[in-house]
Amino acid sequence: PLRAEIYVPTYQRQHWQVTIDNIDTTSVTVWVVHLEGQRPYDIPEGVRSAICPVEGLGNKRNFILDHARKRGVIAVMIDDDCRIYERPDGPGSYLPIVNDFRPLLKWVEESVTNGYLHGGISQRAGNNRVSDDHRENGKMVCFMFYSPDLPVVDYNETRVMGDYNITLQYLVWGFKNIISYYYCCNQASGVTGGCDAYRTKEMMGKAAEYLAWKYPGVVKVETKFSTGPGVFGGERKDVRVQ
Repeated sequence: PLRAEIYVPTYQRQHWQVTIDNIDTTSVTVWVVHLEGQRPYDIPEGVRSAICPVEGLGNKRNFILDHARKRGVIAVMIDDDCRIYERPDGPGSYLPIVNDFRPLLKWVEESVTNGYLHGGISQRAGNNRVSDDHRENGKMVCFMFYSPDLPVVDYNETRVMGDYNITLQYLVWGFKNIISYYYCCNQASGVTGGCDAYRTKEMMGKAAEYLAWKYPGVVKVETKFSTGPGVFGGERKDVRVQ
């Protein structure tokens, strides 16, 4: 069976690595993917560096998929600002943070063996409303895995919302995915860097319009309003997957 390895793409957050800080890196293989000269500080020596030669999250994700494909491993991509939780006592129960990633990677490996060549875990918000341990054909954000046997895709087709685009592309091609609700993730906030360094409302609006054009009848553009920080505050265009 294929082995899973963790990849954490990061940008302008050398002093702040929530994801890696919450992984026991002595028991799993972890790659931090960064630009030349931007390896984060104060992370365990066992974390391996993979230097992406080109700036941009889409380029990093393309680089990761190519890197994992050449190694013959499953790429488990986790954003650099995530904490992973599990719900051993079912929906609505206390969610302890996961530090030992071996059981989670085992689930990823078993999922690929069972025919799910891509997948992810749910977001913490709303996790308690789903009683199933997993579901098929759902959205993937923050935590995603990809088998090296999948066809090559281009994350740079859209500057933002690439996760939606690639997930939909694989589903359209007939590759079902699996989303775990036993595990879930939550993103920290308040620290600059990552996509926030370049993402704009105009960019998100153009990506939303493009996805609605590419997947007619599946993706619908909608206007949202929230009091969140940065580009997510106020009015913005987003997508709804039917």
